[in-house]
Amino acid sequence: MAETIAIDGQTFLKRDPLGVLGLSIITFGIYWFYWYYKINDELRRFERDETISPTRSLMAVLFGWIIIVPPFIALYNTAKHVQAAEQPPSNVRLQLEDARPAGAQRCPQAASSAAQSHGQFHPPGPATSRWNVRRAVEPLIAASASSS
Repeated sequence: MAETIAIDGQTFLKRDPLGVLGLSIITFGIYWFYWYYKINDELRRFERDETISPTRSLMAVLFGWIIIVPPFIALYNTAKHVQAAEQPPSNVRLQLEDARPAGAQRCPQAASSAAQSHGQFHPPGPATSRWNVRRAVEPLIAASASSS
C-alpha cells in the first residue's frame, strides 16, 4: 500500500491517496488523523524545520473547530509545505536544461525564428503548437546530420 523512499538517508512513505481514503472510511475517520500527523512529521523531517509541529497541527484540526479558524490555517500550511516539498530544487532544473541535446531549441519562439531563417515561418505565441515546432526544427536537424 505504501512505498518506502529513502531521501538523504531518511525514509519516507509514498502513500496511495485511495488507500488513505479507504482506510479512513473503514476506521470511521480515525486513520485520517493518523495520516495527517504522519505527513506533518515527515514534512518536518524532510524540510529540517523544527517549527513544523505535527502535534500542534493535529490538535488544530481536532479541537480547533471550536474557534472555527485554526483547522483551516493548519490544513493550508500543510498543503503549502507539501507543495513546496514536491517542487524540484532549482539546481535540478538547471541540470535538466544543460542536458538538452545539441541543436534542441529552448522555446517555440526560438524554433520559429530558426524556421523563419530557413524560409518556413510559423508565428510565435499560443497558436504555435508542438507539431509546428517539430515541423520547423526537423529540417534543421536533417541539415546538421547531413553536414556531419
